[in-house]
Amino acid sequence: MMRVQRATIRPYPRIIVCILDTMSLNKRVDIEVLLDTWEAPTTPPAALTLAAQTSPRNIDFLCALIFTALWTRPPIRYGFSLSDCWAWLRYFPAIAPTQDLRLCDAWTTLDPHHKTVLSGDFGVGFTT
Repeated sequence: MMRVQRATIRPYPRIIVCILDTMSLNKRVDIEVLLDTWEAPTTPPAALTLAAQTSPRNIDFLCALIFTALWTRPPIRYGFSLSDCWAWLRYFPAIAPTQDLRLCDAWTTLDPHHKTVLSGDFGVGFTT
């Protein structure tokens, strides 16, 4: 006769819950358009100029991360997969629990390449 052992279920760690309790999920983002960086005859898009004029803006950080994952997932998928939430898993711990959008201290020491990747990923999520 085979004996079946019961699995011990551990309670889910409260780390994420604690972060969510202390962190504002709407982040204030200041938008500034540097006109001298646009080569003539190119001009900034009207939507960007308007966004800069109405700056600062409040952005739903979690929504931006979901859009980042959705816009960068594989083109063909069935059902729910990790590709639908990879950005949330990767970048949520990087954000400081402040009202404005900034990196926490541990993430400020990243090498420039990783910060460039982070910036590009945020650009996808925050512009949709």
